Order: sequence, then C-alpha cells, then structure tokens
Amino acid sequence: MKLNPTLKISKKGINLVRSIIDDNNCFFHEILHDNDLGIDGIIELSKNGEINGKSVAVQIKTGSSYINRTSNYCSFPIGSHETYWLSHSLPVYGFVCDLDNQCIYFVDIKDHLSSMSNSGTNSSNSITFEICFSSTFDRSSFNNIFSNLIFGITPFLPQNDAISLVTSSSEIDRKLGLIILRKYHQR
Repeated sequence: MKLNPTLKISKKGINLVRSIIDDNNCFFHEILHDNDLGIDGIIELSKNGEINGKSVAVQIKTGSSYINRTSNYCSFPIGSHETYWLSHSLPVYGFVCDLDNQCIYFVDIKDHLSSMSNSGTNSSNSITFEICFSSTFDRSSFNNIFSNLIFGITPFLPQNDAISLVTSSSEIDRKLGLIILRKYHQR
C-alpha cells in the first residue's frame, strides 16, 4: 500500500501549528478527520501564561498549492463550509502552512466571508488573502501578531520596523504601521 502524499503534507501542517501553539504556552486540540466538518482544531489562547477561556477554531491547509508566491497571495477553498463557518460559535480562522518558511499565513474566515457577502462578491469558491506582515506568524511572532489580534491588542514593533510597515506595498501593513507609530512611538 502506498502512502498518500497529501495526507503526509497535511500532517506536517498540523504538526507545525501544534508546535507553534505549544511553544507559546497555548493549547491546540486537533479534531480528527473522522469528526472534521470544516474545523481542524481549536486553539485555547493564553495571555501572560494564563489560560482565560479565549478560543478560536481553525481550518488548516498545507502546501504550495495554496500559496501564490508570484502575486503574494494565499487561496483558501470554501467548499461546502461557508454556512458552517459563519454560524460557528467561535471565531474561525484559516491557516495556510508554509512548510518551507516554517510560518503560517492566516485569515479571519468569518470576517472575510461577511465582507464578500456585503460587497456582493459571495459567488467565489475560495478566500484569497494577501501574504503580509499582518497575516503571518511563526514561533517567535505568534503572541505579538496572532494572539494580540485575538485579544484586541495592537502588536508592538520597534519604531524602525513600524516605519518599514508604513512604506510597505501592503495596505493592511501600512495601516498597522501607522497605528503602531501612533500608539507606541508618539513624541
């Protein structure tokens, strides 16, 4: 019997998510494929080492087929999950695991689907989102980028890094850079 290469890549993505979450004193609860209806796991977040009941649901995709490095975007398939994700009681995030760079690109699925619906572009079969500072985390930036976002906290960056964001080609990063400068570096 041959090993399914897609299953092997998927498992590597789950392991990357698990290791980043574990390294940051949070908990990842995997939902096994038999019970997976569009959510691959639940992340229990901690703040300052304290678990406080804040959780998010995640759908995880792994591999280069979800990443367009030329245009710097990820594409996340919706399939038949739209209604399930929108009605889920937890915030739902899509993770695209980049095994080459050992990082994760993420999108707020509920927010993105609601925006698509409100703009009249809900006929798409995928969510496309930009790869930028504001949508990327790894082991060292998980708490500052992703966790802070969930807790409604502006990430901290040194002034020069925030200025770099302001000059970024990404509109999302430019806005974040301005917010960081205003919040942490006003004189």
